[in-house]
Amino acid sequence: TGRYLSSHISHLVHKELSVLVGTEITLSCVFDTPSKLVEWSALSIEWNMVDKHAKKSMVYMLEDGRAHVYKEGSVMNETRLRQSDASLQLHNVTVRDEGLYTCRVINPLIYTESTALKVLGILAVQGEIYIILLISFLFFFTLDLLNS
Repeated sequence: TGRYLSSHISHLVHKELSVLVGTEITLSCVFDTPSKLVEWSALSIEWNMVDKHAKKSMVYMLEDGRAHVYKEGSVMNETRLRQSDASLQLHNVTVRDEGLYTCRVINPLIYTESTALKVLGILAVQGEIYIILLISFLFFFTLDLLNS
């Protein structure tokens, strides 16, 4: 039984990404296939997400050649999918989209890839810019004092 599992389970990949609120992001899921081109009907793909409260929800599913979209704004590209790329695009990302996204592909090999998505609000980005500007101002103010 162990030999069967090891020959049919592919690897697990885990990444981390940060994105700004309101932008678009592509969550990667590139898998191995027995042949070069993949037929939709031969694939089973699940994208799910676990949020910061440990609540798991389905985002997108492809089963029996049919796409089921559970999260508005989530899209998989059919052309890429036929080339073993089940990456998921999320449009107009919000803070509620933050969490751990996992792609699971069965073709009949099993492939799993996870991405931890951090969503940055405008205030967080403005705060970082403010700190950089403040440090720059203090640096140049100090240089000006030293030179006078």
